[in-house]
Amino acid sequence: MSKSWLRSHSVPCALRRQCFATDAMLRTGLDVTIGNIAFPDIRASFPGSSLAQLSWVLNASRARDVSLERLVDEDLVRDGRPTHFPRRSRADARAPGDRPTTKGATMKLEGKKILITGGGSGIGLELARRLAATNQVVVAGRDEAKLARARAETPALRTRRLDVTSEAETGNALEWVASELGGLDLLVNNAGLLRGYALASAEAATNSVEDLEVNLGGALRTTRLALPLLTASPEGAVLFMSSAVALAAVPGFAVYAATKAAVHSLARSLRAELASSRIRVFEVLPPVVDTGPVQALDVPKLSPGAVADAIIAGLRRDREEIRIAQVRQLAPLARIAPRLADRIVTRALTGKS
Repeated sequence: MSKSWLRSHSVPCALRRQCFATDAMLRTGLDVTIGNIAFPDIRASFPGSSLAQLSWVLNASRARDVSLERLVDEDLVRDGRPTHFPRRSRADARAPGDRPTTKGATMKLEGKKILITGGGSGIGLELARRLAATNQVVVAGRDEAKLARARAETPALRTRRLDVTSEAETGNALEWVASELGGLDLLVNNAGLLRGYALASAEAATNSVEDLEVNLGGALRTTRLALPLLTASPEGAVLFMSSAVALAAVPGFAVYAATKAAVHSLARSLRAELASSRIRVFEVLPPVVDTGPVQALDVPKLSPGAVADAIIAGLRRDREEIRIAQVRQLAPLARIAPRLADRIVTRALTGKS
C-alpha cells in the first residue's frame, strides 16, 4: 500500500502512520493468515484489501460509528477495496448542544487552575513543572518530603498532602484547592502504585487491596468529588493516567494491569456520560517510564519529562486518548494480534519474552 493511495483516499494522517506501522510489523514476521482471524467479518467484503487497509477500515468504522454494511451499501467499497471514506468533524459527531462553549476549540493551558495527584515525583512532577509557568498548579501526594522538595525546586508550585484512598482527606483537599485557587479547571489523576507480584504470593493479600484502592478507587473518588468544581469551570477537564499494560496481559502484573484496564474503561465511559457537558475527559497511555517503581529494571524506558511533553502536546491537540511512543502502534496491534501484543508488553516491562 503506497502513500499515494492513502492520500488519494483522504486517510487522516494519524491513520496513515498506523497503516504504515501495521504494514511494517506484518512484513517482519506476522503471518498473513492473521488477517483472516482478525477480520473474519469484513474479509469477504474487502477481498482485494491489504491487512493495513482492513485495519484502517475497521478503525474508521469504529471511530465514526458506521456499520460495515453501510460501507458496502453506500458504495464506499469498490472492486474489493475501500474508496473515499468521508471524515466527520468532531463538531458533526456531537449532537446539537453538546459542549456549547468549547465546540471546535482545543484545550488551552494558560491561566488554568490545576490539581495533580501523585505530583511529588515522576510524571506528575514533570508535568507540574511545565505547567506552573502559565497556570496555578497544586501538586498533591502522601510523601510530604517529596512535596517540600518539589516546592523548593519549583517555587511557583503549591503543595498539599493527600491520600486519595481517604474520602475525608480528598474532600478537604478539594475544598482547599477551591479556596486557594478560586476553582478547578483540570484534574490530573496521576496517583498510582506499580508493583509486580504473583497473585498467589503472600504479599498479594495486602498489595492487591492497596493497588485497587489507589489506582482505581483513588481516581474514582477524586474525580467524583471534583465534578462540581469542574462543572463550574468554563473549560473543565479530567485526565486519567492509564498504561500500555491496560491493552495487554503481563504475568506477574495481573492486579496492576487490571486496575489500569479499569481506568481505561472508566475514562471511555465517563467521556460518554459527560458528552453533553463542558467537561472533557482525557486518558494517557504511556509505555514503561523511568520512575521509581521500575528504575531497577534493565529494560528500555521513557523519561518522565518526555511523557509530560507528550501529555501537553496531546492536550493542546485535543487528543482524548493520548497514546505515547510505542503505544500508538500497540493499540491497533492488540486488536489484530493480542498474543503478540502481550509478548511485546511483557518483554518491555520485564525483559522476558
